[in-house]
Amino acid sequence: MVSRRQEREYAIQILYQIESNNTKDKNSLIVNKKIITNFINNFFYNFLNNNFFYPYTLNLVIGTCLEYEKIDTIISNHSIKWKISRILLVDKNILRIAIYELLFELNINTNIIINEAIEIGKKFGTKNSFSFINGILNSVAKSLR
Repeated sequence: MVSRRQEREYAIQILYQIESNNTKDKNSLIVNKKIITNFINNFFYNFLNNNFFYPYTLNLVIGTCLEYEKIDTIISNHSIKWKISRILLVDKNILRIAIYELLFELNINTNIIINEAIEIGKKFGTKNSFSFINGILNSVAKSLR
């Protein structure tokens, strides 16, 4: 059994892949039925056929994709000195997932969401990612919760 953190890491990697492979618009997730259908088909093919199933990963990816415009607006409103197009793709996707959780996973403690994002930022981001993520998420959390 995998941990919630591992499922969050999978979700971040999938969102990163979706956005980095999207040639239409590098600054946002272009979400339509084709992308979601391809993701679900690949998800089930790759994971279910190997006896792995990560429901929280699936929830995070689809939920974040469906709400990306709202989430990106929140990021833009709270990253005063940074345009969203300048935020590193990995940091942006860590923020997106954490903000999705803050908005829609109300049964998860705010501190847990922020701490998980910070730790994932330390693992996947640059040496400054975790402090940037922490600052944005603390500001977002104060306005949302």
